[in-house]
Amino acid sequence: MEHKGTVRLESERLILRRFEMTDTDAMFANWATDEKTTKYLRWNPHESKMVTAEYISGIISLYLNPMTYNWIIYFKDEDTVIGSIDFHAISDRDERLELGFCMGSRWWNRGLMTEAVRTAINFAFGELKAHKIGASYQEENVASGKVMMKNKMIYEGRLREHYRRNDGTFSDVLYYGIMRQEWEKRR
Repeated sequence: MEHKGTVRLESERLILRRFEMTDTDAMFANWATDEKTTKYLRWNPHESKMVTAEYISGIISLYLNPMTYNWIIYFKDEDTVIGSIDFHAISDRDERLELGFCMGSRWWNRGLMTEAVRTAINFAFGELKAHKIGASYQEENVASGKVMMKNKMIYEGRLREHYRRNDGTFSDVLYYGIMRQEWEKRR
């Protein structure tokens, strides 16, 4: 793949850009403390702005690595940040990336995450020359699955009791993927 790092991306309503320390207050208010948003994430709601600041600082420190892809989602209409999207589990050998995303519940059901995911997918295939992008979600998080399907990702399988939820119970995980040739045909 041709790594470029977390570069600024733009769509009709969104800007995907690097995290900045000045995003701390908005992230804390808009999604890091939102129990609906964090319900299906691997981390609990942030208990203080200090936790959010440490999280952002950790991400910023990774930007020196050109294989880091971690964007904050800026919503132009409201002049605020509303979520995040990233590529992780990157395999140069397999030319594969895994996609993760979250957004504050106040912005759900507007097609914003579908737009953010489409922007990231277009970047990965168009600029990074990836072969495949995968993503997974806890089966109860139906909305994440819909975002994947709207972006033409294909169901590939179920991982049984694969994630431990924040409450200690286990959840099946559904996996979706899209390959470069599928993306090219559907453009």
